[in-house]
Amino acid sequence: MAAPQMINFEWQEKTIQCQPSHDLYMQIEDRVSFGRIAAAFANAASNGTADIPMSHVSWVLFCVLRHAGQQVANPMDVHHAIGSGSINWGVVIGQLIAAYYGALPAKAKVEKKPKAAARNSRR
Repeated sequence: MAAPQMINFEWQEKTIQCQPSHDLYMQIEDRVSFGRIAAAFANAASNGTADIPMSHVSWVLFCVLRHAGQQVANPMDVHHAIGSGSINWGVVIGQLIAAYYGALPAKAKVEKKPKAAARNSRR
């Protein structure tokens, strides 16, 4: 069995490193569906749009920061940090997804075959 993946991100001008645990994912799941967030990220990879409420993002980051030993009073503090650009929520959640599900292979591009010219059925 492989060792759990570490995640790294910037918070308050320092690099934070933490190892997600089952308890962390359970704490996140107390209020939001981590599977839905992961599905939204997968959707964003294919069409560029992640439909995730920012309150859910704030909660996930709040849980991660507390798990990493950071002093954060409440999810609203994280929400303000996201708004000011002082934390890259996509990086944190992306790494959290990869740590939970494992790195996913790149999505294969399906080449479309040209349509055959229509034949005239009347001869």
